[in-house]
Amino acid sequence: EEWAFFKGECAPGGSYQPLDDADCTDLADAMAKTIGVEVSTDTSAFNDYITDDSGTGCQVTATGTGADFESYTTAAGALKEMLEEYGWDEDMQYAADGPTSTAAGFQQEGRLCLLRVGWKPSEDANCPTDQPISACELAPEQQLYTIILNCAQAVPKEADT
Repeated sequence: EEWAFFKGECAPGGSYQPLDDADCTDLADAMAKTIGVEVSTDTSAFNDYITDDSGTGCQVTATGTGADFESYTTAAGALKEMLEEYGWDEDMQYAADGPTSTAAGFQQEGRLCLLRVGWKPSEDANCPTDQPISACELAPEQQLYTIILNCAQAVPKEADT
């Protein structure tokens, strides 16, 4: 019976699998429209950092610079609104903020989307390492953004027979 797990015939309890292709494509299209840049979609490792469950998710990634995005908070706010319009509910347990990034989680009927929006200075920015990032004078092109939306659904548990 344990070989069934290795052959992929059953899944460990509480793990995640990617959203259906159609749902993933819809979210990717909506994300691209919302933030105005091209996105790429891939299957990626998924880790629910609250429950510590893991698996794979449908990951939508966008990159750009400060010339593409007003700020990480503005981009995140627009994406939060988009997800809520699509029926996702923000789960505040997943909220995390830093000086150059923000993270959020959204639930919908056994499905979870993790959003991360952030930037880092380009190598040529030469920001001082002994000062906060806010002290670094950056041109918009020196802010390198990465926006990741990783969504997964819980693997249905097999009924005991």
